[in-house]
Amino acid sequence: NTPPHIDGALPGVVTLPAFDGSLFDFSFDAARNEWTPWVPPGEPVPPTAGTPFAQIVIPTAESARIGYLLRALCDAGTHALLVGESGVGKSTIVRQALGPGGWGGALGKSGRPPLQIAIPFSARTPATLLRAVVDSRMRKRRRGVYGPPHVGQRALVCVDDLAGPALEEFG
Repeated sequence: NTPPHIDGALPGVVTLPAFDGSLFDFSFDAARNEWTPWVPPGEPVPPTAGTPFAQIVIPTAESARIGYLLRALCDAGTHALLVGESGVGKSTIVRQALGPGGWGGALGKSGRPPLQIAIPFSARTPATLLRAVVDSRMRKRRRGVYGPPHVGQRALVCVDDLAGPALEEFG
């Protein structure tokens, strides 16, 4: 009496990987029915010649896990808040996971990737700037209804360095 959506999802026995460390170092590949490391072992791939030093990113298991979770949450249409200390690479992980080439799905009814709006925040960012940036990328559908340029397309708003904006005169 297995529900039809689960029947055959994991055929056979799934064995745990042989590892030194934690199970969190692995992801489960349902297509191959096996555990695989988040970052394949071996020599790291050298950066492409001419890549500026500031754009070189070394993949880690943690960045792969966070990127996977961000894509899964966005595919599900839920909100996400990535929190961490300053300078640990949160913005880079988001750009890699949800930027061009990193987006894995959730194209929406239009068959287009989501409209991405990146907004850098600081303590001095007024709320009017946030609204102006988002509104400038949207199209009016009808009175009081706005959306991405293509019908059925989704919008993905990334607010970087979310800090409490400065208090405005009227709150």
